[in-house]
Amino acid sequence: MMAPTEAEFVAYVARKEARGEVPRDFDGYSEALERWAHAQQVGDAWAVRIQAGLDCRDDRGYDREVYYSTDIGRRFHDIGVELDVAAHEVGDTGWEA
Repeated sequence: MMAPTEAEFVAYVARKEARGEVPRDFDGYSEALERWAHAQQVGDAWAVRIQAGLDCRDDRGYDREVYYSTDIGRRFHDIGVELDVAAHEVGDTGWEA
């Protein structure tokens, strides 16, 4: 990922200050964006492997990003198929910390 533009950083600072929060400096913001980008890549790769292994398809009721209303508010689920799989049954996801 490339470093954020000056306009992106200025918009970030404005959002943080509007919420009364202290924004990171430019280097800290860039590092945080890099970490989030890496986490997104790991999460996407994991989801693809899990979906393939569980045969998640639209015709089986799969929906990639679903929001459910619950009694404690809206909740996000990235796999909308009911899964009855223990973690040890999933196997190696290829994820590395």
